[in-house]
Amino acid sequence: MNTHPEITLSEDGFALCGSDKEVFVSFADVCAIRAEKIDLFSFDEIRVTFERRKKEPVEISEESLGCDELMARVISRFSGSDAQWFSKVAHPAFAPCPTTIWKEEPNSEGSAAPQRAAGPRLNKPGSSED
Repeated sequence: MNTHPEITLSEDGFALCGSDKEVFVSFADVCAIRAEKIDLFSFDEIRVTFERRKKEPVEISEESLGCDELMARVISRFSGSDAQWFSKVAHPAFAPCPTTIWKEEPNSEGSAAPQRAAGPRLNKPGSSED
């Protein structure tokens, strides 16, 4: 049984449903996306953290329903995102392997702005999606 919140995508962000409260993350609020692996004794679990401007970060698990679709959207939406992030975090086993998937770059005025671009879809090994 999956006890992780379900991820529901929308055009401008995603919601985590099924926890004590629903949390919505707007892509426009995201300033960094980072991943790392946690050791749960007999197996590892990859977690992805969405850092947001002026709001608490939101962490999702690779075990959450909708994670694959969300991460494919991240790769296509955020210019310069690391499409190889999963393999960098997954190996070697039982090591955290922290990885920055995407980080906002300051614009010419010194403030940061999200960058969007079309890009390849990312599928975890063994995924049946295109």
